[in-house]
Amino acid sequence: MNHPVWLTEFHRRWHAARSRTTRASTRAYGMRWPELLDAAGITRAEDIRTATREAEALEREGKLSLKRHKYRTEIIERLILPLEAENWLHELFETEDSAAILSRSLQIIDWQPEHPLLPDEWSTLLAKLHGLFREGTSLRPFSWRQPDNLASLLKLLFNLTSREWKDGTLIRSASVDLGYDSKFLERRQHSINAGLSLMFARSSSLAELGFVMSEAMLLTQGPLILHFPDGKSIDYSHRAPHKISLADLELATRIETPAKRLLTIENSKTTFRQFAAANEDATTLLVASSFPTAALVTFLRKLPAHLEHHHFGDSDATGFLILLKIREVASGPVHAFHMKWRGPDPDVPISDRDLAIFRNLSGDPLMADCQPAINAFTFTQCMGNFEQESLGPPTIQGWPFFPPAHPIG
Repeated sequence: MNHPVWLTEFHRRWHAARSRTTRASTRAYGMRWPELLDAAGITRAEDIRTATREAEALEREGKLSLKRHKYRTEIIERLILPLEAENWLHELFETEDSAAILSRSLQIIDWQPEHPLLPDEWSTLLAKLHGLFREGTSLRPFSWRQPDNLASLLKLLFNLTSREWKDGTLIRSASVDLGYDSKFLERRQHSINAGLSLMFARSSSLAELGFVMSEAMLLTQGPLILHFPDGKSIDYSHRAPHKISLADLELATRIETPAKRLLTIENSKTTFRQFAAANEDATTLLVASSFPTAALVTFLRKLPAHLEHHHFGDSDATGFLILLKIREVASGPVHAFHMKWRGPDPDVPISDRDLAIFRNLSGDPLMADCQPAINAFTFTQCMGNFEQESLGPPTIQGWPFFPPAHPIG
């Protein structure tokens, strides 16, 4: 149904004002008539007369009230919506008042199923949202003002975390497995990551669940030459970080590097960039890697076998799990670089999911050298300073990047 443009604009402003609070309105809403006409783009005299007749008709029906000039009564100064007419305006535009929207959002939270794998984290998240919503407060990415989006995001978060995903699962495959189109999770990854961070009470992401966002490119820095069957080669030895496609890695017959060692780094956005800037002696080949992708596996398979390999990841459950997965696909030993328990401050508690990962890691012979760190986590139930960034940027311009006071772990 088409409504007068001025009434549509009036409804938009009134609804926005009322949506700021869940409290019942105690004063009628109104706005200046000339300002409303301007906002609605009504400037021609004929259109103004038409709008005036429409407003006067609604006034006769008791829907609106027109405040006129004290002496020149033909001039409308203000348009007012009486409190008793607010339901009429909601029905006319098929909208809800804030109290009804809040009630729907609270019901959505109350009707959530019990989580099969992470009951404590899930119930804590729901309780937190319920408490904030009742106060009329939203918490990104969840908003009580958008019940449908709330239901959709909670369902998505539940489905993502209520099953064990195979490490290295491509994000697009997971999207299809969950019944969405292949790019659905990628489009919503910022909201999902924010939701996971709230659920686990610390910064988290889809990568921590074992998903691989892309396997098509590999981010590297350091001396590196790819040789191809036709005799041509590509030299990637310049200082700036560069991306190498999976297609080129698969096509290459061999990879040459004068570097003495390879250092894979979990954090590609911060830590990798800091190390790349400090890699002045060019004796280290840097590669950004979370869970091993097809690109990394291909790269490792074609590197010189004698090249020493170190891995620098977060010292948390996911970080050590990534280290294990890289060790499983590497042709030789992979040394943990600065991956130790650094606690007890800050006192960040370990989640049930993290504890389960640590228990699995403790029984794996490939992680025997990391057992002291794993024991510290499980004994103290504290994560401490687990993020790579907590060490700060490198203080030495080249290997080993940190002085002996920071022994390599």
